[in-house]
Amino acid sequence: MNETMIKLRILMHAEYTLARVNLRRLVNKTMLAAIAIGLVLIVVVLTNVGAHVLLTESYGAAKGAFLLAGGNAVLAALVVFAARQLKPGPEEEMVQEIRQLTLAELSADAEGIRQNFASIAKDVKGIQSGFSAIGGGLGAGLTSLGPLIGLLVETLKNRRK
Repeated sequence: MNETMIKLRILMHAEYTLARVNLRRLVNKTMLAAIAIGLVLIVVVLTNVGAHVLLTESYGAAKGAFLLAGGNAVLAALVVFAARQLKPGPEEEMVQEIRQLTLAELSADAEGIRQNFASIAKDVKGIQSGFSAIGGGLGAGLTSLGPLIGLLVETLKNRRK
């Protein structure tokens, strides 16, 4: 198999694996966020019921409600902070390194191909300018030799017969 194709297959596999790992982490974060929301709702309901009664007796209805809301906000912030602590694992880091190496190799291959095409283009231009030089210097002479060449060809044909 062509080396470039192998590199492209490696790159494709690395991208697929990274996408799968990222999707798995996104699902885990979403599940933790859903659990956090559920817990916050439970906490809010139970805290509101229990704390509202206690805080209303101690601080009054308005002050008790504000204290209760502040406590709920702190709990929600803690859960969000825990969800944000999920970091890429060693598997993902390894696949990212493979992807970077493969991209570097493919870039080097592309540069080599570009240089080959530039060399071919230079060679073609050299050949073209060589033909132009021959045609320009001898063009007038060749056109005047045309009838003579035709006569020579006819003579050779007649000799064969």
